[in-house]
Amino acid sequence: MKQPVQDFITARGSNFTNGGGFKELEQFQNCLSVYKIIVYDGLSPDRVLFRGNSLSNKKLYVLYDGEYYNVITNIKAAMAKKYICITCDTLYDKTHKCGRVSPYVQRHHPVPKMCQTIVLHATGGS
Repeated sequence: MKQPVQDFITARGSNFTNGGGFKELEQFQNCLSVYKIIVYDGLSPDRVLFRGNSLSNKKLYVLYDGEYYNVITNIKAAMAKKYICITCDTLYDKTHKCGRVSPYVQRHHPVPKMCQTIVLHATGGS
């Protein structure tokens, strides 16, 4: 582990000598509230193991392979999908109906309760 990361962990009173789990992810999420941490189960885009409670639009994507946590720098490429829903973090190729309303929409464009489904293509893929 690189020294700045080790210093960060030690300053928060955490110890990863024997690894870490969901408790440690929650601690990281609380300290890194400017990011929303999302952990995927392997390369399964529909299996989210952990979704932080931050409302931030900045996301920190992590892949858990059963043994290690790995940061994903390009989530769409890693999961071989064209799009990602910015609200629920679902990866998809064509269309996606999301049952959630994004924090931005909630703040700036209140949506009536009967309009709970939004089709998003907001982060178009290349």
